[in-house]
Amino acid sequence: MLPLRRVLLAPLTCLASCGPPELSEVDGPPRVDLNPQAPLNAVAPALSFTMSGIRRGSIPVVLEGEPSATDLGRLRRDDLTGPLNERIVPAVWWSGVEGFVTVTPVRWLEDEATYSLVSPNAGVLAAVEVRPGAPRLERLWPPASVAVSDGRAVLCGARAEASDRAVELGPGVVAGVVRSGIGASGMAMDRCITVVAESLEEAGDFLLLPRDLSGVAVDPSPIELAEPLDVEPLACTDDELDVGAGCVTAFDNRLLVRTNGLPALWALVLDGREFLEVAQGAELTVPDLQPGVAVSMRGLVLDAAGEEFSIDGEIALAEPAGAPVIGEVYADALGPEPGQEWVELVNVGAGAVDLRGWMLEDATAASALPAATLAPGAYGVVLTPDYDVTLDPAPARDAVLLFVDKIGGQGLTNSGEALRLVDPTGKVRSRFPARAARPGVSAARRFPWSSDSDATAFGRHAPPGASPGSPNVLEAE
Repeated sequence: MLPLRRVLLAPLTCLASCGPPELSEVDGPPRVDLNPQAPLNAVAPALSFTMSGIRRGSIPVVLEGEPSATDLGRLRRDDLTGPLNERIVPAVWWSGVEGFVTVTPVRWLEDEATYSLVSPNAGVLAAVEVRPGAPRLERLWPPASVAVSDGRAVLCGARAEASDRAVELGPGVVAGVVRSGIGASGMAMDRCITVVAESLEEAGDFLLLPRDLSGVAVDPSPIELAEPLDVEPLACTDDELDVGAGCVTAFDNRLLVRTNGLPALWALVLDGREFLEVAQGAELTVPDLQPGVAVSMRGLVLDAAGEEFSIDGEIALAEPAGAPVIGEVYADALGPEPGQEWVELVNVGAGAVDLRGWMLEDATAASALPAATLAPGAYGVVLTPDYDVTLDPAPARDAVLLFVDKIGGQGLTNSGEALRLVDPTGKVRSRFPARAARPGVSAARRFPWSSDSDATAFGRHAPPGASPGSPNVLEAE
């Protein structure tokens, strides 16, 4: 039966009809069953509570820890502000026949933590403790930020028995099947599964995966569904390899895939090495390849429109060459500006590069880089001779220092501005988007090879705030 009401709890966001729940009035205390079944002191990190005897206006919430008398009073008054709201676990609920109600948390529960199922009217219905070390399947596709027009999901981690196994997806009952590996080709069969919804006519606006497969906990986050997508096909140039889902350009140690911008999971095997990556921008980089050889490439692509593309081809990589990119921008310095500002470069190519004649540009001016060589994988830091390492982060000892009179026109804007790295022929070789940070915190590229067009590849640097001349770590979003 279709769910009568589905609500995300904490924050309270209605996903369907927000009218009163049509629940049966049942005598006696509510009964609570767990899915998957387990002792209350050893539940799985992904589970559902199914209850009978729930009365109108008493839909339970899942709460971290145990509620105090004050908490229970606030729940009865529907006062979920402040610390109490922060303890409520995001969940969905739906009602079925004969007064049964299912409440399902939509995030992992923490190992060894205690959680309470609490009704505003009846108090604590169940208290459970999560067993530690349960095997898990994490969702690789689709990511939480992507809505898809089909009900397919890829999960990887612990191995689960999944050979064409029928399952039920929620809310309500949606028929599905679980298959080993990724997509029709069954890639990564030893550690991934694919879940496919066989019918979405009555699925609503999201799907829930089973909580458990053969004793393995399944990622509980909901899959957001979108209307069918109409995608324009790509036209590849003569210099690109057409693989159906994208156009591939070979460099010396990496492949650049130009896509139609639709989010997609790329699952490839390149000369025996697996590459699994979710592309959310218009470009995707496949790194760490051997220069000057022909690479065999096979695999598949699953996109947000529900399409699956098979890939089977070969592409020749170029000879080693230098390829500097902008990796980090420190615009909002702790010390006096603009003297304490800097920009980090990193050579992602397999060959050395001489920076004589290269320019670092903002919207108003360009800074000529000094003659210096960056070896493959080496970092350079563009800064002024007056930079004081006692006021702001010191460059790494092995970083190449690239001294300029000034960076850009009047220094770097704290609110963020776009930068370009231009080679001696005038070609733009790297772009860095306008990203604001905070005082003492840089804007950074997640990986040196991350695509310029991938908005998710840029963000604020994690503590200690910046890493001039060293790999970046971004803040969690």
